[in-house]
Amino acid sequence: MANIDFTLRVFPNHPRALNGAVRFSLQRDGTRPMKEACRRSVYLQRAIGFVPNDPMPYKLLGYLPATEGGRNRHASLPAQQ
Repeated sequence: MANIDFTLRVFPNHPRALNGAVRFSLQRDGTRPMKEACRRSVYLQRAIGFVPNDPMPYKLLGYLPATEGGRNRHASLPAQQ
């Protein structure tokens, strides 16, 4: 996770790193749910802020509720314009 974290700090909307961070946090969600959910929200918010027209963060935001049983934890994120 350290490599993914470094990559996303340097290049916030790196598609493979975003996907890896979301998948990693979903695998570990049972052990530390709040910390991992907050971390992936921050990564996705930074990616949206860095390049608002990039579809990848929005794709991952759409993917998350389906994998979390329909709960939408990311309703507060800005909508794509």
